[in-house]
Amino acid sequence: MKRLLVLLFTLLAAITGGEDRVVLIEGRSGDMSQQQSDRGRFDELSAVLKRLGFAPETIRRPTGGKPELAAALTREPLQDGDELWVFLSGRVQIGRNRIYCFLPQGVIDAATLRGLLDRAGGKQLIFLLTGNGVELMNLLRGPNRTIVAFAQPSQPDAPPHWGGALVRELSAGEAVNWCDLLRRATLCNQKNAEANHIMINELPQMAVEMNALDYPILTPDESKLPRFRRAAPLKPVELTDGTRIECVISSTGAMRECVEVTLTVPEKAEPFRSFALFRPGAVRHEVERLHATGVDGAPLQVEFNAATGTVAIPKAAPGCRISWRYTMATDDGGDRFGGVNRVIGLARAFEQSRLEFSLTIPDDLAVYFKFYNLEPTPKIQETRSADGKRFAFTTGAIPALPGGAKNPAIRPTLPLLAISTAGSYEEILAGFMPLLAGADAVDAKCEREVRSWVDRSASPSEVLETLYKRINALEYRTYVNGLRSVRPRLPGEMLRSGWGDCKDKANALIALAGLFGIRGEFVLLNRGSWTDPEFPGWRFNHALAYFPEVDGGLWLDATDPETPFGSLPPGDAGRAGLVVKPGRAVFRTVEAAR
Repeated sequence: MKRLLVLLFTLLAAITGGEDRVVLIEGRSGDMSQQQSDRGRFDELSAVLKRLGFAPETIRRPTGGKPELAAALTREPLQDGDELWVFLSGRVQIGRNRIYCFLPQGVIDAATLRGLLDRAGGKQLIFLLTGNGVELMNLLRGPNRTIVAFAQPSQPDAPPHWGGALVRELSAGEAVNWCDLLRRATLCNQKNAEANHIMINELPQMAVEMNALDYPILTPDESKLPRFRRAAPLKPVELTDGTRIECVISSTGAMRECVEVTLTVPEKAEPFRSFALFRPGAVRHEVERLHATGVDGAPLQVEFNAATGTVAIPKAAPGCRISWRYTMATDDGGDRFGGVNRVIGLARAFEQSRLEFSLTIPDDLAVYFKFYNLEPTPKIQETRSADGKRFAFTTGAIPALPGGAKNPAIRPTLPLLAISTAGSYEEILAGFMPLLAGADAVDAKCEREVRSWVDRSASPSEVLETLYKRINALEYRTYVNGLRSVRPRLPGEMLRSGWGDCKDKANALIALAGLFGIRGEFVLLNRGSWTDPEFPGWRFNHALAYFPEVDGGLWLDATDPETPFGSLPPGDAGRAGLVVKPGRAVFRTVEAAR
């Protein structure tokens, strides 16, 4: 009897080993409410997958750590024709040259996860419903693996509904291809964002295999899609338009910019029935003209919400013409030092047959320009105006904005115009360094407390780990107004308040490490984006600390309590950081610890 049971179990394993399988990885997100939301979404997803034909016993939801996940992925190897679907949600962290995924119990590095997927075999479809999905996607690539990556927005109040929209699209049971499914899920997410007054695009965004600007989705190659697809691919959308941008900057940095666009609604008219002209915020906007006409030239109803910047044209149809003109005004031209720093994105979500850009500045300002990814170089004409020198730039055709334009890996390839009144990065440092003077002073009470944290026999690395853990445990709170937006608070003041922003924490790490003879450097960088070391301008939104003599060079960013010592939060690694010190401007590439 026992032998018969063993034989029966072996036969059952052989049969089930060839079935399509799903593994749902509900990672820890660091936010209890988000974890509960993920759990509810995965409950929905389990039911949807059963309706798609997956047997209940083939849907695995490991609730433990790495051993349980390994067993779920590799217990029964898949055959070449079988499929493995993996859904991963939760938190992904870029660390010491590795990417970590936080499991319900413990963590797993992405290289180990890739090894498990390689062992699992079969044809694989991986959904990364998580932050840093693009980085994880690049590491998990494989010959038999199709990856759909979703990069969650960084704003804590942004609605990450893409996964929920995907569940609804899957559960609809309609015959759709995957590109169409992802596009519809993205548009659904856009509507959710707009309902919460959060704009995820500043101009109409529509393209096949699209990447919504702040929610980049990398859709799979048609040739690698799994068999759960039926419909034909979507047709690309191509538009031509006339776009003009006028920018007037005063000698104090105050700026007024005017944008005028006219376009023809394409064959796929749905996205243009509701879109956003601009993103609400500190910049003041005023719409001067907004109208639409039908194919017959008759005016169409246009509804504009000034609070959210959204436009609705209920009866927009292919061939309609939409035209708008609006101005943006700000008291700060870009670098807070009375100069000018602007990076103008010349690409739009539709092909442009012609673009005109004009800039007017006071006579007493020197101005520098640099074009990126524009062939041929635009024509530039300098004239006089009542407000000063006027520069007019005219370009020929510019291709449509590619998907994922906010992805740092893609953004440097876009057509851009950079404008700056800084002649060198040394000039920028000369204006910034006086704001740091004295900010590293440590009062006696603060010094006594800090010295009590550290063992006298501790190595420099151990000292920094202690300081890092203490400072990283403080609440991270940004402060963007006035002088406080660029000058750090004193370390003692920050510790007693219980909170700090990036420059407060970087400054404190360096100042407190100095009490123990450890030299640190204050570094500026553009987190999540890029800085051109060859073209000076204030393109920085973040600060962190670098300790060149510890562990071969150690970068510390104490703004994320989930980040272990020696690791880096998302958006730091690979950026060019400007070291703040007198003399020649030096850039260092930010790297995860070795």
